[in-house]
Amino acid sequence: MASSLDSVERVVANRYRLHERLGSGGMGTVWRGKDVVLGRDVAVKEVAFPVGASAADRAVLRERIRREARAAAQLDHPCAVTVHDVVEDGSATYVVMQYVPAQTLSEVIRRDGPLSPQRTARVGLAVLGALRAAHASGIVHRDVKPSNVLLGLDDEASPDRVFLTDFGIASAPGDSSLTSSGLLIGSPGYIAPERARGDVPGPASDLWSLGATLFTAVEGHPPYDGDDPMATLTAVMVGEHAPYVRAGPLQPVLAGLLERDPAKRIMAAQLATALAEVATSAVSRVATVPSPLPAGAINPDASAGTAVLHVGEGSPISQAARPAAAEVAPPANNSPVAPLPLRPVPPRPVPLSPVPLSPEPLSPEPLSPGRPAAAVAPVRRRSPKSQRRRTWLAWASLSVAVVLGLAAFLIVRAADGEPPAGPGAADPAESTDSSGQSTDSSDLPALPATAVTPIVQLRLTIAALTELAMRDPDRVGPGADQVLESLRGVELLDGALRQSAAVAANTSIGGAVSAGDLRAEVGQRVQEVLDRVARPERLVDLVELVAADPLAIGSGGPALLDPLVALDHQVPADQTAASAADLLQSVTDGVAKGELSEAFETAAVPMLEELADPASYRALQDLVADVEGDPSSIGSAAEQVLASLRAIAELPVFDQGNEARDLLRELVPQDGRVTSDFRDAAIPVLVSLVR
Repeated sequence: MASSLDSVERVVANRYRLHERLGSGGMGTVWRGKDVVLGRDVAVKEVAFPVGASAADRAVLRERIRREARAAAQLDHPCAVTVHDVVEDGSATYVVMQYVPAQTLSEVIRRDGPLSPQRTARVGLAVLGALRAAHASGIVHRDVKPSNVLLGLDDEASPDRVFLTDFGIASAPGDSSLTSSGLLIGSPGYIAPERARGDVPGPASDLWSLGATLFTAVEGHPPYDGDDPMATLTAVMVGEHAPYVRAGPLQPVLAGLLERDPAKRIMAAQLATALAEVATSAVSRVATVPSPLPAGAINPDASAGTAVLHVGEGSPISQAARPAAAEVAPPANNSPVAPLPLRPVPPRPVPLSPVPLSPEPLSPEPLSPGRPAAAVAPVRRRSPKSQRRRTWLAWASLSVAVVLGLAAFLIVRAADGEPPAGPGAADPAESTDSSGQSTDSSDLPALPATAVTPIVQLRLTIAALTELAMRDPDRVGPGADQVLESLRGVELLDGALRQSAAVAANTSIGGAVSAGDLRAEVGQRVQEVLDRVARPERLVDLVELVAADPLAIGSGGPALLDPLVALDHQVPADQTAASAADLLQSVTDGVAKGELSEAFETAAVPMLEELADPASYRALQDLVADVEGDPSSIGSAAEQVLASLRAIAELPVFDQGNEARDLLRELVPQDGRVTSDFRDAAIPVLVSLVR
């Protein structure tokens, strides 16, 4: 029963009578009300503008609310709460929505404890359905979290009638996640890493938030948490998420959703298949789920409050470059902040435990917002040398062993029978192979577009290509057996040897296409998979790739090894950009002369382009200059931290990355030894140096 403080009898905009408060959060208060004109129950959200927001910010937010409410009102999905109206009364703005007698997922978890993996998957399927409907209309929700998921109470026979609500900060086409002044709005523990970096959100961002929500549902707490919004965002970008304890069969699905790189994140169609399999699976009789958590241990709302953070162009977060993935041990809260001994990055074995998902076909979808599915081309096209979207710091204990496994399924084209539309999609009418023969590619089974990890994508590709070669060998070409043998050889290797073999296989596939032994459509798609397998995360990976077999990348490979080693281990920081630019030119010239393979170019150029950009080094110099001018801005650990920063500013790439990583471990915990302002400024600079 609502208290007197929660009960009101006031009418908004001469139409909506407010009865009782249903809940409140960072973006406002929701009331149960009555539409006195139509006589129906409604939920009325009174929008709360951020504390400290300027008049200009308030005006922008008010206009956005109106625009997005209009967009959300067009949604028609049984699991999406309908938006009826948006009104203003005095200085207040209200969003009027469908009233659903329900409890939030947060309330259910708090009352009953974590959900089973099966029930969590059913909730996930419903929310995914609402999100896909929104995404089809060009709307990104941007605030998917447990308190915005409603479990209906009006049907005892179907207690999991699920609704996704609060499209109040949703993004319509042409909008951005940032206001003109750079306000990032959302719940820090549920904001996707790319949004935290200041990138424009897309459907993949909502899927990451859904993953964090489902993690909370099955584990009883968010995957990432911090002492304040900025600390939580930092954990999302560079930290290790909480371990899986209760997820069981849902674990590989969550791993796919919480992938930091949106291009590698599991796609909606694949996610629907995986969730459906978990939802209908039998409850395991193995005692893998512990007894109920003790009172106070369940906290689904940690990190869930909506925050408004400045992440505009001049903010620390948005200044961070795309860092490389590197293993960072979990931070120790009581470790001293001081220069630590230099040491190499440990090797990164990736044990794989294949977990079959479903025999159902998967529909190809775009890899990321605005990026269409791979086009079919008769010859290999050069990959653009754009700034790569590399993954953020991945800590060593991140569950890379848990991946989406080899699916025993027949890869077919999209469920509706049509190829993906939009720029870059294959022409369904016809294409030509290397011999000039016209082929109908509209019914060519699509190889996997993406997967959680490159090696899993490779395994899915091998399975699909094997099936296709057996069923219709002419659709692959006479060189199918040799191609499959080459791909299996890549799969059996690890680390730099695998990357080197992927480059060699990529080159040989290009030759097979040119010789007419492999159909161009198949070769194009397989080469895209091998591109991902070969792509290094740090410069040391590129060095090891070349060192494993210099001739595998072309006759010019041996001459590249020494300059690469020098760049990684010897060239001081102030000369890194110039040396990388020289190497970049050498690679480009080598490809033009036929001395280096295009496959190696695809793997190496993004890394060298990043190193040739002096922005990260300049940001470090600026940071050092600022704190040297005012050491007290660092905090009580000023002497040790400043010594570390000065050392990092002189080191070559490999040592610089390791030292930056070590200092990051010291800065992420909030132990009072460094100020929050310095921590917020230093973390993105250091992250950009781990490369």
